[in-house]
Amino acid sequence: MGSLFSLVCNVLIDWLFLGWARRETDTRLGKMQDAAFDTPGAQSPVPASVLAAAGALALGQWAVARSLWKLSGRQAVAGLILGACMAGGGRILWPPGDS
Repeated sequence: MGSLFSLVCNVLIDWLFLGWARRETDTRLGKMQDAAFDTPGAQSPVPASVLAAAGALALGQWAVARSLWKLSGRQAVAGLILGACMAGGGRILWPPGDS
């Protein structure tokens, strides 16, 4: 039962994170394109805040799965990977509407 709860939490949190990360990256790309003027940009298109948040999110989800849901290490990692795949697939199949 803990595996199921962990998976559902991972999917929901990853879904929200991917939406935020996409908005941050799109903003960064827009700024890079405005500043480029036919020259390649030297900055990474993915902001450092997104990379740091991704690492913290993965570590936090793994820690919650291990401590709160009492899952083994393999179950916790499997939940992280499966949750990320489901959330990413959902974001690809059902992208947010442009408004």
